[in-house]
Amino acid sequence: MLGAMRTTLILDDRLVRQAKRRAADTGSTLSEVVNEALREAFRPVTEPVPPFRMITYGDPDEPFHLTPEDIKEMESQDDLDSLR
Repeated sequence: MLGAMRTTLILDDRLVRQAKRRAADTGSTLSEVVNEALREAFRPVTEPVPPFRMITYGDPDEPFHLTPEDIKEMESQDDLDSLR
């Protein structure tokens, strides 16, 4: 391992048991589990992507409903109009 340092830490007994269990379950060492947990803790926090919002026009109290068939018909009419 490159750039490794030995150090002594005082850790919560329960956390050490969980880390040892994780190491055994994943076939890794306790050091690898602790290193990965520290990497995760110091990973830059990314801002959540805001949900998509559709910009709409018109009266919200009178919604405009189109079925897929309506849309298909409108597109077909637009295609015909563009050929004229």
